[in-house]
Amino acid sequence: MSWYDGNRGRRTPIAIVHTGSGARDARVTIPSDHAVFWNQVRSDHLDVVVTEADGVTKATFQFSTWDYANKSGVIDVDDVTATSGEVSLYWLYFDYPSASVDESTTFTYAAADVGYIDVGFLSPFGLLSVVPEAPGVTKPSREVAKTTTESRFLYFRIADRLALRPQAVFGRRHYEELKAVQWRVQLAGADQAAMYNDTAVRFLRDPRTEHPIVRVQLKGGADATDYTGILTVTTDLGGTEQTIDTRVLIQVRDPDEV
Repeated sequence: MSWYDGNRGRRTPIAIVHTGSGARDARVTIPSDHAVFWNQVRSDHLDVVVTEADGVTKATFQFSTWDYANKSGVIDVDDVTATSGEVSLYWLYFDYPSASVDESTTFTYAAADVGYIDVGFLSPFGLLSVVPEAPGVTKPSREVAKTTTESRFLYFRIADRLALRPQAVFGRRHYEELKAVQWRVQLAGADQAAMYNDTAVRFLRDPRTEHPIVRVQLKGGADATDYTGILTVTTDLGGTEQTIDTRVLIQVRDPDEV
């Protein structure tokens, strides 16, 4: 619903991929090449806080390993509410130079799900805005094309569908937050599991809004066939949820010289 506090200046999104349902622990490896994190975090990690998707509810987390000198850190998150096949958003806050309290704890980690932090920048190709379809539309207005052998990423900008505060809190107007996503590809209503990969879903920081951009993978498919890509987004708005269903027409074509 907002920024965690007025002290921590930065946050990075975590994509937790669920392979089961219920309360499940997740392990998150902080990339060694996440230059912004390692250049701004305290060497003793006292400024690190992990929150749920709303940005303010502190999660129960512990450091499985921490080696600041070698830019190596692994964080365990306890009891993440999971739905199999979904990818949940959590936040990693840092950049509080005068932090003096360790916000982490200790618990018995039960291996279950994996959380991913992506350090890449947004590709200028394949960016799709999540906007409502016009009344009466019978097929998706957003279209993408690929060959049968091509594997590519699609990027969905969610920020334009999220409610903002009328006035800033801690310098930011965040209110509604993305909570979880699911990406599927269908043909005539039948799931095409070979054309997507849950473990490739990532949340990238949108430098314009600081809300995440959703990255999904699209691969395979049969030549001269149209598929429907479905991104289902769940948001958190002060304890209530909004479900946004965005569809994309996927045209698989292998063009030749005739």
